Amino acid sequence: MTTTDWLIRALGILCVVAAVLDIYMTVLFARGGVGLISPGLHSWCWRILRWFANGSNSLRRSVLPHAGPLLLVLDMLAWSSLLLVGFALIVWPELGTGIQSSSNEPTPQGFSAALYFAGYSLTTLGTGDLVPKTSAMRLLIVGQAGLGFSVLTLSLTYFMSVYSALARRNRFALTLHHQASGGDTVMLMSRMMQGSNDVTQRSFADINANLNDLYESHHLYPIVHYFYLPSPAYAMARVLFLSLDAVTIVRTALDADKSRALVNSAAVEGTWQSGLHMLGNLSQTFLPSAWRNDTATDDEEHHEWKQHFDAAIQALQQAGVETTTDYEDSWKRYRELRTEWNGLTQSFCHYMAHDWENVVEPQSQA
Repeated sequence: MTTTDWLIRALGILCVVAAVLDIYMTVLFARGGVGLISPGLHSWCWRILRWFANGSNSLRRSVLPHAGPLLLVLDMLAWSSLLLVGFALIVWPELGTGIQSSSNEPTPQGFSAALYFAGYSLTTLGTGDLVPKTSAMRLLIVGQAGLGFSVLTLSLTYFMSVYSALARRNRFALTLHHQASGGDTVMLMSRMMQGSNDVTQRSFADINANLNDLYESHHLYPIVHYFYLPSPAYAMARVLFLSLDAVTIVRTALDADKSRALVNSAAVEGTWQSGLHMLGNLSQTFLPSAWRNDTATDDEEHHEWKQHFDAAIQALQQAGVETTTDYEDSWKRYRELRTEWNGLTQSFCHYMAHDWENVVEPQSQA
């Protein structure tokens, strides 16, 4: 066997190893930010689709919802193409010797014949009219068939897991949307505070549990990020805004003495920590560095925050809830806490092609 043949085989082995490693890290290891091919493929395809739909609401609503399903198809194409080409390169030098025609016809020795033989084996269809004649080639086709079947099974399991995670995300987002009368934190808080502190704590405990599930779903299956739905009700930014803003209001707008048990409760603290943890960690693995804006605010934005804070206090008072006795200090504290999460939440919103105004403003329909 010539040096060229060895180089061809080495290239084929590299292709197979790259595919197997990416499948392992995407499907089995399944943590955000890892993978040889999938993370970059997902990011660049989303950027292309986002650029194509930029500036047009009709394109955004008709093109971007296909991003997630398209990326699943591209993953399968990338894995199968690498395996097919890789195994074809491995067997190519064996055509005419280790692999021969089963008929009296001369054995074709072109690369297309190698692709044909590798494809038959990978899809577990058999060997076709080209058959292995050496022990090494017989073992290779058995390995190919086993790998092809395994990849198909893992891919189907992966698809089911992704759509299961997507369904849980959408249910949680829609639940918050309706509880908040279309995404209004003020209404959400006034309703959560109608009952006793125990009832309010249970509501925050539910949000905390759902945030942790949401984080793990996106960390296990980062491709879920790219399943875009035009309605802001389903936006990750909307979920983060409602959850973190609710805690921020509780910690600043309520009477510090009479609501101490609620403000310092494990449910409220857990919701705050879960929201910040999800926001910080997912931004590191999902958002490009240029999009990680976590501090930028201006006077106009602060004015909008103040109007929102005033509306929250008024709604809580109308609901019979005792509010802060030191307005200026509470407003200052609200601004400080919101600064911790508002910038990155906006970054998620804009990167996922949602309008921030639609995310923070109540919407009548999902």
